[in-house]
Amino acid sequence: MATRKQAVALKKLGFKTWARRINPTAPKGKLRKASIRWIQNNLSEAQAGRLVRELRTEPPKQTWQTVLPKRQFAEIRFDSVTEETKLALKPKSRA
Repeated sequence: MATRKQAVALKKLGFKTWARRINPTAPKGKLRKASIRWIQNNLSEAQAGRLVRELRTEPPKQTWQTVLPKRQFAEIRFDSVTEETKLALKPKSRA
């Protein structure tokens, strides 16, 4: 079942289907614009998505950049660390 957003996009792009698919008593070989309700009830999400991609004239993006927010640096304060941890963090002397 196609989503409403997909159905609206298909309608805007001028999606047409054979009239017989919408109304079995319609004459053969005639194209009609499908309604949003018909698109939602008769097309799967995958079919509607494929049709939207095919009907759009712009080429799909090949690359894009993702902007990640800056992360906080984990800071270790020695005054709050126990003696045991301080010893573990000290560099070992080479003798």
